[in-house]
Amino acid sequence: MTVAQFFGCGMIAFGPPVVLVVITLAKDPIRVIMLVASSFFWLLSLLFSSILYKLVVPLQSYLVFGALFSVLFQEFFRFLWFVLIQKAEVGLKKVSEDNLEVVENKHILAYVSG
Repeated sequence: MTVAQFFGCGMIAFGPPVVLVVITLAKDPIRVIMLVASSFFWLLSLLFSSILYKLVVPLQSYLVFGALFSVLFQEFFRFLWFVLIQKAEVGLKKVSEDNLEVVENKHILAYVSG
C-alpha cells in the first residue's frame, strides 16, 4: 500500500509540471537549455542564501533574516540571468534561425526562465 501511495502522491505532485514541460518546452532544444540554465541560477541563489544563513550564527533564530536574504539573492541572480540572456540573444538568434519565437517573444522567455 505504501508503494501505491508513494506513486500516487508523486503523480499528484509532479504530474502537472511534467506535463507543462513536455507540452510546451520539450519541442525546442533552446528552451530546454534555457530551462536548465535558469534552474542552475536558482540553485546558485539558494546555495549562497544558505551559506550566508549558516555564516551569520546570531541571526539564525530570526526567520525574517533568512527569508529576506533568500529573496534578495534570488532577485540578484534573476537579474544576472537577465543580463546573460541579453548578451546571448544574438547567438540565440544565429543558432535558432528557423525558430525565432523563443528570442523574439519575451513572454516565452519569461515562461522558460521561471
